[in-house]
Amino acid sequence: MEIIPKSLLLEMASYLSEEEAAEMAIPSYLHKNPLMRWMANRRIRTLIEWLNIYKNPFGAALDYGCGVGILFQAASAAFQTVYGVDLVLKPAEMLIAAYDLKNVELLPPDSMKTKIEDASIEVIICGEVLEHIQDISSILNEFRRVSKPDAHLLVTLPTENLLYRFGRKLSGFEGDYHLLDARKIHERITRANFKFVQRKYIPLYGPCAIYWALDYIHTKS
Repeated sequence: MEIIPKSLLLEMASYLSEEEAAEMAIPSYLHKNPLMRWMANRRIRTLIEWLNIYKNPFGAALDYGCGVGILFQAASAAFQTVYGVDLVLKPAEMLIAAYDLKNVELLPPDSMKTKIEDASIEVIICGEVLEHIQDISSILNEFRRVSKPDAHLLVTLPTENLLYRFGRKLSGFEGDYHLLDARKIHERITRANFKFVQRKYIPLYGPCAIYWALDYIHTKS
């Protein structure tokens, strides 16, 4: 089952550069190889499963690096307010319009400090974003600021292992624009007062894991 229809993804891509579309995973969602499409959707469905566990109809969620807004439908059903943050917001605007999601507010990253109050967010989603950033300390500091006590941080990351790199090459994806691997990012998150809760391996455990889905809980110290 498609999470976003192919026609809408193609329309979104028409407004983006090739690099922007790639960073929003549109080529993965539309890939001719069904295994690639399955893995892209498996990552999303794992996050949706966790959103439904931690849902609060009176709370707020933050999707940092929201991309095309692929999680907005699930998040808007689970929370009273959803903030979507990204540098390029046109695709997310299109999804909000297509599904008439009235409780989703879009923000550029530099407006988070003024638009999102301290200790106001129940769940932060960060799907395949942190690997693109060399210094993630400032982002983690901002996540701590907006997180309620015991808020959850849900993250997906590429492992950057041999199987991941082989799969990228086999699937026709080129370039090496990820700055940190999943293990290093995991270590930095746990040092930033987010306690590790659970990890899911996609598609399989151990060295066969191409992606990690990680769940953390915010702690005060």
